[in-house]
Amino acid sequence: MGLLDEISNLTGSNSAQNAQAAQPQVANGLVQALQEHPGGIGGVLDALRQNGMGQHVDAWTSGQQQPADPQQVQQALGPSGLIERVAQHAGVSPQVATMAMTTLLPLVIRHFAPGGQPAPQSQIGNLASGLLSKLM
Repeated sequence: MGLLDEISNLTGSNSAQNAQAAQPQVANGLVQALQEHPGGIGGVLDALRQNGMGQHVDAWTSGQQQPADPQQVQQALGPSGLIERVAQHAGVSPQVATMAMTTLLPLVIRHFAPGGQPAPQSQIGNLASGLLSKLM
């Protein structure tokens, strides 16, 4: 059972199921938003670290599992506008984008910032095709 299934079971809502179904669109939207985001993946890592998710970033960049919940993602990335841009690119609500990002962020960060070293903004597009092929 995946994380989103567990959340759905705990909350009894369809939001987690919607987020799981929207993961490919949200992954694509996240990649597009990263290409536009000030500082790229490095800016996202900084926002996560500055907003209480430093342990998550450290775990994800080293390939370890560290679950995040939608509230943590919202608190860390909401002020940057990234969630709204991801939702807009994906064609989903910000709530669905946030839920899907709880699963996608560890994968994206591990892929775009292995060992904590963010990939240059210019390489995001090239790296994205490999990541998206794994998710779809």
